[in-house]
Order: sequence, then C-alpha cells, then structure tokens
Amino acid sequence: FLLISFLSPTPARVLMEYDVPLAVDLELEVAYNSAAAAPHSSHSNGTRCVSAVELWAGGKNVPHIFIEKGGRREECFNIDRKLQGTGGVGDLLRILSQWMSKFDPGNSVVALAQSAKVGEEAQAGKSLKASPLFEALLMQILEVIPRLEPRGLSMVAYACAKLGIGEERMLAPLSQFACQRAASFGAMDIAKLCWAFAKFDFIESAQPFWTAMAEQVADKIHDGKVNDVSMIAWSFATAEIGTSAMFAEISKASMRLMDDL
Repeated sequence: FLLISFLSPTPARVLMEYDVPLAVDLELEVAYNSAAAAPHSSHSNGTRCVSAVELWAGGKNVPHIFIEKGGRREECFNIDRKLQGTGGVGDLLRILSQWMSKFDPGNSVVALAQSAKVGEEAQAGKSLKASPLFEALLMQILEVIPRLEPRGLSMVAYACAKLGIGEERMLAPLSQFACQRAASFGAMDIAKLCWAFAKFDFIESAQPFWTAMAEQVADKIHDGKVNDVSMIAWSFATAEIGTSAMFAEISKASMRLMDDL
C-alpha cells in the first residue's frame, strides 16, 4: 500500500494516513537501552573523546547522542539508569527534581524520551506537561540541541511528537541543526525526525530541512529497516516533497523489504 504514494513522478499523499506507520509503537532501538554496564574509560576519536552513550547497547558503531570532550562522567550513566527505571509520571518527576541540575546532554535527551513513554496515556501526559519540572526539562533540551548529534536530534523530535509538543520553539532549532548535520544522518534518524515534522505539519517553515533530508534519502534508504523505510515514505508523501528519483529509491528499498511488510 505504501508504493501507491511514490510511484508517480508527482507523489500524492498516502491514501491511508496514520499516526504511527504500520501501527507499531516505534522506539529508537539503541537509544533507549541503557541497561548495559557503563564503560570505565572514554574512547579516543582523533583529538577528542567520544561520549560513551554510544555503548548503551554494548555494540560497536552505535550512533552518538552527543559528543563530549574528555568523556562522560560515571554519574551520568547512573542517572541514565535511574531515568530508564522510572515506572510512572510521579517517579520520573521525582528523578527530575533530585537529579536534573546534574544532567549532561545525554541525560536530558533520555529524560525526554522516558517522558514520552510514561506520558503516553492521555491523563498521564497531561499531568506530566503541567509540571514546572517538565518545562524546566524542555528548557534544558533547548540549551543542548546545538550539541546533539543526529541520534540525539531524532530522539528529541520523536519524543516531542509522541508528547504532542509541536511548538516552533522546539522544532525550529531541531530543523536548523539537522540541516547542519544532514550528511551524518542514517536511515533511522531521518525516519524519526521527518515523521515528527510531518506529523506536526512542520513543512513550509522547514523547507531547507526537507531539502537536506531528501538529498540524503537516496543513499541512506537502503540501509533502513522496514519501519524506517515506511516512515520515510509516509513522511515525504505527506509533506509532498521529493523528486521522482528519490521516490524511486524508496520504491526499490520497499521492494527489497517486501517480505517483511
């Protein structure tokens, strides 16, 4: 059914619109997994040390949420675990109250991602967003956006979409810094960020973003999984942006994954 939206030179909107492609509650797979033991040392990357957030899943080549000179403090890994272990809004707000002053950028992003999980039910989300602590977290997010890598940017955008936070004060800086880092985006992060923007109809005000992401799709789409390809297809068809060549590559990727659809 997805192929209908992009086989023609001028793609129409997807005939079946949905909030979550394939009716799956998608997560950024690696980014939410902070159960692995924290590394005992930072990892050199040229002249700087790479934040070991990338090692949450215990694997190599996991995208960074952010990059920190000198490596990440052990305390921040412990905060990640506290955030990941929260079971509800009250529990999360307690952690924010106790630890938010010590957050690094990774903690801020994880806290927002966890907010999207515990606040998924309507009443819980309303209670969470009414708290001054949550507003303080959003202010922290705004401060750290310039330091985020594509994985961090897409986590923030996806969490905002899940929480219904579509204010331009959040989306505009995400768009700006995503444009600057466009060449570093992989299929998953393109999918999550574009899906969030399309859900909020943040299109006309973000034309440079959509152009930058469209330029990446042709090369990156073939590295994507079923969820990534479907979200990218839906996002660009909904935004009515993209060349016939780009949609042809999405079609090829979809055909390759057809057995899993």
